[in-house]
Amino acid sequence: MSRLFKLRRNAIFVAGLVAVFIVAASSVPWSPEQPRAAADLQVTVQQFGQYIDEWSEPEGYFDSDNFISNETSYLHVVDDLHRRVKAGGIYLGVGPDQNFSYIVHTHPMLAVITDIRRQNMLEHLLFKSLFAMAKSRVEYLSLLFSRQTPGFEPGGSFQDLLDTIRAAKTDEALFQKNLGTIKTALNKYNLRLSSDDYAKIEYVYRTFWEENLRRCTRVSKKCFWRPTGKAGSKTTSLPRTRFNG
Repeated sequence: MSRLFKLRRNAIFVAGLVAVFIVAASSVPWSPEQPRAAADLQVTVQQFGQYIDEWSEPEGYFDSDNFISNETSYLHVVDDLHRRVKAGGIYLGVGPDQNFSYIVHTHPMLAVITDIRRQNMLEHLLFKSLFAMAKSRVEYLSLLFSRQTPGFEPGGSFQDLLDTIRAAKTDEALFQKNLGTIKTALNKYNLRLSSDDYAKIEYVYRTFWEENLRRCTRVSKKCFWRPTGKAGSKTTSLPRTRFNG
């Protein structure tokens, strides 16, 4: 592990560095004193791979696949974030995709996401490659679910977009083509990923492809939160950008 983080291997927190995203500007301070802007902070490709290697620990056993957020209350703090957060800092987060809502609302220059699951680190590497590949939200969702990119009017609602993605055509050949492109993109980050890591990335990506917007939180390989408007549904979580909808 990094000398900067002399943590014991049995520590509850920080089993793996999930991802480092260069984005736009802010932090999450909970005191009147605001940090200095981090506009001059940069992470090279070499450093990115080094941080993941040095800050990550061997994977433990988990009986659940935490691919998406299983919470419905994570947007309750958004208004407080707008009031308290000053642009120009660093975002520190944990867990799966709810971080992207926080990043959008806080506009950090740098975001570091950690999780105790190594598979979630690999999932975020998958997300990172898709962000780099996609030029629009339509293209991102098409890549995430391995659907043919549909024609979509810019003025359409987000629900219309979800309905379009749900109905878009797909096949194994398209999935394999996208998976190959993702692996090529990940190779640019100088990561020391094992064959098992790549197998897990394929497993995560295939799950999004096969389940599409029916994607749910799984415990013991069973869908624990059903996609019926409850927590853990990709259909529920994707449209939510604010607590009030």
